[in-house]
Amino acid sequence: MNRDWIVDILCPTCKGELIPDKRAILCEKCNKTFHWTGNIIFLDDDARDPGGGNTKNEIYSNSFSRDFLYKKSKDLGNRVASYHKFFHTDNECKYAVEEIIKSKVPGKKLDIGCGLGTPLYPIGPNICENDNIIGLDLSIALLKKADQKNRLNNLLILSNAQNLPFLDGSFDLVLGRHMLYHVSDINAVCKEAHRVLKRNGLFVATTNSIKGKKELFRLHKEALKEVSGETVSISRGAVRFSLENGEQILRNRFTDIRPFKWNGFFSFPTVKDFMAYYTSTPYYKKASNKENILKSIYQSVLEKVENVIEKKGSFILKNEGGVFVCSK
Repeated sequence: MNRDWIVDILCPTCKGELIPDKRAILCEKCNKTFHWTGNIIFLDDDARDPGGGNTKNEIYSNSFSRDFLYKKSKDLGNRVASYHKFFHTDNECKYAVEEIIKSKVPGKKLDIGCGLGTPLYPIGPNICENDNIIGLDLSIALLKKADQKNRLNNLLILSNAQNLPFLDGSFDLVLGRHMLYHVSDINAVCKEAHRVLKRNGLFVATTNSIKGKKELFRLHKEALKEVSGETVSISRGAVRFSLENGEQILRNRFTDIRPFKWNGFFSFPTVKDFMAYYTSTPYYKKASNKENILKSIYQSVLEKVENVIEKKGSFILKNEGGVFVCSK
């Protein structure tokens, strides 16, 4: 382990300095031991929510993301692939934001909720293509997959975004891309992002609009109505941090915020392509705890999408969202 890698990284328990050893990393203050493998440091072995998760709306809890939604890398991989293969958007927003953050690229960067290392909506640097960036996530599966693509050997950390293990003012750029609506305490993450930023540093947060993907939710709702048995309807996660309310939420911690809107649409050429995306969403995965019910929902949606593609040649799924560039 290169000692330079853990400069400014603190023990998440006592905020003591970490010292690398041959097979582990030690906290010199509380003597706690943390393990590492490859380029991944396991600073939080289970990345629990401080004070517990949100049991009423578990889709909004860290434990839901860790133990269910992102327990395996396949589902996020399918969504990333769908964005990269089938999503079309105007580049005005992308170019404008890239121009703003360009000055921060040479500095130290932190990607909160880095996932597979490749962002859905490609704004800013990613782990696979840029150096001097630390990726942080609470899913071991996603971090291991990201490390396989980590050609530049960037540091990856298993930790909770609500308690970032870094010194104040450690980073020039902090990214929170399509992840704030997943965490239990959005304000805590924003507070931590603000704390670890250097003066004049940037926090870039991306998200979806609550108006997007209407075709997807219509199909999902129709399938739930058609299928008998126990079903669970999950409210949209983006409602918690969206294009519409994101700026208001961020103003609890940042005063200089520049919002940018992007418009786009998916064009799925085959039923297989659409179903790979649909079945990776939490709405499908949590529709029922019974396998036969899920299969019936799957078949209902599949048949509807097949009919659309036969008539129109593809299935169009409109989506829009926003990027918020926040200055400290």
